[in-house]
Amino acid sequence: MTKEIESISCQQIFDVDGVDVDGDISWLQQYDINSKDSEERKHALQDKKRLEAYYNNEWHFVGVQAVAEIRINGISQTISSGGLWGIESDSSDEYFDEIFEEEKEQLKDVLLQLGFTEKEIAQNEDLEK
Repeated sequence: MTKEIESISCQQIFDVDGVDVDGDISWLQQYDINSKDSEERKHALQDKKRLEAYYNNEWHFVGVQAVAEIRINGISQTISSGGLWGIESDSSDEYFDEIFEEEKEQLKDVLLQLGFTEKEIAQNEDLEK
């Protein structure tokens, strides 16, 4: 049996319209703007602005997963990590990098189970995201 890893990459995953439509925005509606507690009102106003930005398409939810293109006995296949969904699209690059690293570790476990060696995986790890 011949096998090789052709690439390992990071993908931001969207549905057909370009967003993760299953993202949960309920956390932006947990504070009462009419509360007598000034801290709660402050949080409610911040969340209201964030929610308005969401509805104005200023940000949306995305998913991130690590993907490997492999070839086994001449047949190309795509193997991916489980992915993490519900990530705010305007999150920092550092956060996206952190998530990709976690997803890549999950993908490495799958590749090891498929019989690839640490060396074969490492040779493809430095590919661009």
